[in-house]
Amino acid sequence: NLPGLSGEVRDKANRVQMDFFREHPQTLTPEQLKLAAEIQRILTREAAEDAQGGALPPVQVLALNMKDNVPKAAVAYGNVDTDGNITWLIPGMLNDASEGLRGMDAASRNLYNEQSMFSAPGESNAVIAWLGYDTPGSPTSLDFGVLSSNSAIAGAKQLAAEINGLDASRLSAGDELPVRSVAAHSYGTTT
Repeated sequence: NLPGLSGEVRDKANRVQMDFFREHPQTLTPEQLKLAAEIQRILTREAAEDAQGGALPPVQVLALNMKDNVPKAAVAYGNVDTDGNITWLIPGMLNDASEGLRGMDAASRNLYNEQSMFSAPGESNAVIAWLGYDTPGSPTSLDFGVLSSNSAIAGAKQLAAEINGLDASRLSAGDELPVRSVAAHSYGTTT
């Protein structure tokens, strides 16, 4: 989960972490178990697609943070180490990783497919479902965090670190920087 390491290294480390959680589910809270199950669903789908001739898009688990009060994750669709265009998809309120990854998985795959259809020959794309901050809840549940910028400010620092880390990883490998885009929904635009 260290920005600045390659996507390949981060993915391998997080898959090893998932192996540990599968063997020791009792170490996880209910919210963490929910996130681990969703990551496992994505990895199982990828393995099934790979067995049928290649996962499209390939998946990289860039972050899987189970140590914070609210677990966080980032899943890339494509290859962040080589693709020329990278889009960061940022969720809005009510989309902490344990609650929002399923929807972000579908949205990210759809965006990846659409971008691939309109890419010039030889261009490659990656989409990162970034659920790396504690999104606010709904005011209807008496959580008024959405009315302040506190979650966005905290999340923005981590998002900037992730984007800068990806740049550092690419530059240290002698690669060109990708074209970076951010697509954010609702409260995610504040982030």
